[in-house]
Amino acid sequence: MSAQESINAYWDQRAETYHRLQQRPDRKNVDREVWGDIIRDTLPSHAQRVLDIGTGSGFLAFVHSDVGKQVTGVDLSEQMLEIARHEALNLPEQQRPEFIMADAVEPALTLGERTFDAVTSRYLMWTLRHPVEALKNWRGLLVPGGTLIVIDAPWFPRGLDENKTENFAELYDETVRAELPLAEAQSIESTVAVIERAGFIDIQVRELTQVLELDLAQGATPGHQPTLQYLVSATRP
Repeated sequence: MSAQESINAYWDQRAETYHRLQQRPDRKNVDREVWGDIIRDTLPSHAQRVLDIGTGSGFLAFVHSDVGKQVTGVDLSEQMLEIARHEALNLPEQQRPEFIMADAVEPALTLGERTFDAVTSRYLMWTLRHPVEALKNWRGLLVPGGTLIVIDAPWFPRGLDENKTENFAELYDETVRAELPLAEAQSIESTVAVIERAGFIDIQVRELTQVLELDLAQGATPGHQPTLQYLVSATRP
């Protein structure tokens, strides 16, 4: 089994649990409101065509839809995509994101010559193979002047052994970890360096204190501690 096949297997078996934790009834509405405000504040109004990479069960794709964007979400977990497509049926047809199976490292292999006004990812970088190569490929999917948004945090600064979720140690073994250079990053600066090496300009880092405050007030996802997250934005030259 390749590293990516192991990663896919982990997220396929975790899809239902992950989605349930991302859509907690006690905070679903406030989460969507907070993240909607973040996206409105960051994405230019003219950025209508958005590609969400590593979309999972579609949380950020649906936020983009909430604020009026035309959204395509890609992921390699079929189980995650099935959940996202099912959730999309709750929306009017014209507001539904399109969900496609595609590799985050080389999405153009599936998407072809399609281009987008913005490319986004949320909680993907730590589990991304070949991140510099991937970000270069993302840049190629953007129109000139297009916007990149990467939302992430140093989730495992003390090592991936901190993750105690079911089957994680088995499927994220040493062979897999060797292909994930950002998995144990100590700070968001490691992600910023990757974005810079990939040829983006106008890189800005924003602390998402409102998300941290929400996690402190209502509790983070089980197995995680409230952690300051960051939004890194950049521009394709």
